[in-house]
Parts: sequence; structure tokens; C-alpha cells
Amino acid sequence: PYFVKLQFRIHYKSFCFIKITLLEQGDFDEAEALIVDSELQLYEIGQGLNSKKGKIDEASQNIANSTVALQRAEETSFLLIQPDLSQAKAEQELALSLLYQEPEQAAVHAENAERLAQEAVDSASNLNSLAHIVLIAAGIVAFFGLLYYLYKKEEA
Repeated sequence: PYFVKLQFRIHYKSFCFIKITLLEQGDFDEAEALIVDSELQLYEIGQGLNSKKGKIDEASQNIANSTVALQRAEETSFLLIQPDLSQAKAEQELALSLLYQEPEQAAVHAENAERLAQEAVDSASNLNSLAHIVLIAAGIVAFFGLLYYLYKKEEA
């Protein structure tokens, strides 16, 4: 008449160790100590899982924010220049791939994706403005060239 106690210890990287203890019948003090120890271990495991869940939730929110920023950047349309979102999309993909293994890194990459998307839009906006200025200047030069040509033709 023995009681069998299985004790599980879960460690980082999913290693699981099992310890089997035989308790003699009537060894209630040892049984109570084992129950308290098991409750403590379950509490610690729960705390670790809650901590990881919080980090995953935070990273998920950062990924959602960067997804919105990327969508907004893709919808941004300029007449001559389009934003180059390749780096931002690469950071976004990296964030998604790291979400459950390394949520802290995923959050950082999602923030980078959001920042890169905004920088791409700003850069495209600046280049688009510059392209407009160049086109207007070329139009003015062509206009005055035409006027000069007509003036010279009239003189002749």
C-alpha cells in the first residue's frame, strides 16, 4: 500500500523532468509538503505564462499598429513617386515570425516597421515635391524657349 506521486518540473525550452516518489501509507506530513510544493510550482509556472502572455499581447499590439501604418503607406499615392515599403514589410514579416518565440524582439521589429513605413512615405513625398518643382522649371524653360523662338522668328 504505497501512494505514488509524480512530480513534473517544466523548464525553459520545454524540458520536462519527472520525479517519482513513493509515500508510505499514512505519511500525511510528506504528502502535505508535496502538495504545497506542487501548488508553488504551479503558481510559478502560471506567473511565467502570464508574463509571456503579456509580452505577446504587447508585441501583437505593436504588430497591429505597424500593419495599419503599412496599409496607410500603401494607400498613399503621389503623382510621380511611390513609397518604397520593402524594408518596412521585411521588418513586419520578421516581427510576425518572432511573435511567439521572442515577443520582445517581435515588438522591436514591429516598431521598426512602423517607423520605416512613415519614413518611406515622407521620403516619397519629398521626392514627389522635388519632381514637381523640376517639371515646373522645365515647363517654364520650355515656355520661355518657345517665346524666344517665336520672337526670333518674327524678327527674321
